[in-house]
Amino acid sequence: MKQYAKCPSCKAEFNLKKTYLTRPDLVADLGEYFNLECTECGSKKEYHANDVKAKDSFSGNLLGTLVGIVIIILTTLFLWNQGVISNIGFIVGGGIIAASNLSTFTSNTNAFNKYRIPRKVK
Repeated sequence: MKQYAKCPSCKAEFNLKKTYLTRPDLVADLGEYFNLECTECGSKKEYHANDVKAKDSFSGNLLGTLVGIVIIILTTLFLWNQGVISNIGFIVGGGIIAASNLSTFTSNTNAFNKYRIPRKVK
């Protein structure tokens, strides 16, 4: 998961340098109001924690997919050497791939985007 803000000047989306699991983690590190500089046009603006949005990152999904593929290969090779032709490797590995991709895509990003911090007047 990556967090980004939208520049009001050039309308470009730019990523934050650090990734936060939850919006309260973002507030604890940067504060409720903080300054960011657009990576496209270089303009600086004050943002509120609610102005930051999250989007999916593929690194977690890639790791789960690679683990699933390794399990498919190792289980198939082990069972093949035992003289058994089986789909167990495909079932277990495919289940790991599906679980890692579906859970990562939905839960963290949606939770971050739905949770809002009440705005306090400065």
